[in-house]
Amino acid sequence: MRLLAGLSLLVVIFLPQISNKSVESRSGAPGIKMTTRFVVDGTTEEQTVFLEADRSRTEYRPWMHPVHGDGTLDTRPGPLLANIARCDLGQAFDLNLEDQEYVVKAYPGFKRTKQDIEARTENAFQKVAPWVPTVREETTTVDTGERKDFFGHEARHVVTTWKETPLSGSHLEPRDNVMDGWFIDLDTNVSCESRRQPHNVGRRHEYYAVGGERYEIIDDGIRVIGFAIERRRTSRSNVTGSDGAKRPNTYISEEKITEFYEGPLDPALFELPGSFRKVSGLRLQAPLTLADRWYFTRAWVQSLARDLLK
Repeated sequence: MRLLAGLSLLVVIFLPQISNKSVESRSGAPGIKMTTRFVVDGTTEEQTVFLEADRSRTEYRPWMHPVHGDGTLDTRPGPLLANIARCDLGQAFDLNLEDQEYVVKAYPGFKRTKQDIEARTENAFQKVAPWVPTVREETTTVDTGERKDFFGHEARHVVTTWKETPLSGSHLEPRDNVMDGWFIDLDTNVSCESRRQPHNVGRRHEYYAVGGERYEIIDDGIRVIGFAIERRRTSRSNVTGSDGAKRPNTYISEEKITEFYEGPLDPALFELPGSFRKVSGLRLQAPLTLADRWYFTRAWVQSLARDLLK
């Protein structure tokens, strides 16, 4: 999906840690509803999440814009979709609320142990002894000390900076990212999802070799603890144009909780509607326009005619 793909790099860099409170203990409330607004490149999207101890529901429209038959971009919103995760059933349901269709899958789909994560990290990076690096990566996280109230929760202001500096012998361009956010103590995992324990990893000064580059990693070891209620990510780098010239580029994404409720939720939110039919795949894009249908029909007729005349 377009928005998620745009955020993926920064999510990896600024992955937050979640506190270890159980869902049941959230201020004594049995459930939570919250709506998040995402803004990327001037495009605004929204997502609403409903949470209980062993189940969740997420409603959204797909963040993708397909191309019309004539090659122009289709900017119409996709259908309203939902995902229901049920730990008690060991299943998750993806629903198209407009077509009244759903697909079912096992949930959680996979589990990664600590050993799995460590093995994957070792395969991705070759750890080496100190040497002359070609790239320096520096990560710093600072709690500014500022606080504000968010629906009865104390929010902390935290800023994380990540900077990649090419040194002699590097083929990379400089990059820097800033995550400026407000965080509260809130666990958004349901009971069958793994929980990250709050901790600081400790200051790192290490060396890695990957992709033909020799990296020096300098990390203050501080990790963001809590759930982001507001966050702005800014990424700066250089891009090479068609003329070969390098130009500065800035990418900004924002997210903010615009609605937050703690209290009883309708049990029907987490049930599969009896009128929905099971399918092998859901429609994720807006319906074809008449112009699209005519374009594709004409292309099919022309292709058929060419085959007949061979």
